[in-house]
Amino acid sequence: MKNQAGLFRIGDSPRDETLLELSLYRARFLELLGAGRYLQQEGDELFLLGLLSMADALLGISHSAIVERIRPPQGVADALVRSEGPYARFLTLVWGMERGLVEQVARLAQAMEIEPAAINGASAAARQWTSEVLGAIGPAAAPLRAA
Repeated sequence: MKNQAGLFRIGDSPRDETLLELSLYRARFLELLGAGRYLQQEGDELFLLGLLSMADALLGISHSAIVERIRPPQGVADALVRSEGPYARFLTLVWGMERGLVEQVARLAQAMEIEPAAINGASAAARQWTSEVLGAIGPAAAPLRAA
């Protein structure tokens, strides 16, 4: 993933960098939450869900259009477009964390049978991983300009 992360850089604005960072964090966080609960394929799908969760903002097109173009696994598509399916709760959990909705996150984690320590550990590991990936790909390249 470190080698491909640079492909997601579509601009050099602070906004684009922030959205890329958030996408990478969500991808790794969701993958880590699924580890031990699911098979590798589902972990990969959770990673993809996190990665695509900010693609609408990065690309300026709807999740529906993204799903139509890249045709991700059905569980990923359902979570992105309709907030349904087996992965929707994971996305709801990360949204709640980002918004500081502690009680909602605690209830959802309990319903998903995820311990708070697992959430905290996955979050810290995802932040570290994201930092390493972004450091490895370096700063965004300057956009090409006509001479």
